[in-house]
Amino acid sequence: MKKRTRKLEVNKRKVAISLLLILGFMVLEFPGIIIVGKMTEPMILGFPFLYVYIFFGWVYMISVMFYGYKTSWGNKPFFRVKKDS
Repeated sequence: MKKRTRKLEVNKRKVAISLLLILGFMVLEFPGIIIVGKMTEPMILGFPFLYVYIFFGWVYMISVMFYGYKTSWGNKPFFRVKKDS
């Protein structure tokens, strides 16, 4: 008697959103302040590098969370498909 194997369907959007969120949290939780201490160089637009690094980390996380929200965390496509009338 043959065993029936059921193929597990994986929602690729959900996996991608989850991995992007994990990556973002890893980037933001990087213990860079311990490594560089009170160093303020290099300066980017007058701000210390770590401020700019954290700012762009939050911009990344907000954009991933917005994508997840708009797609119902991977259940719907981001762009609507136009139906021809």
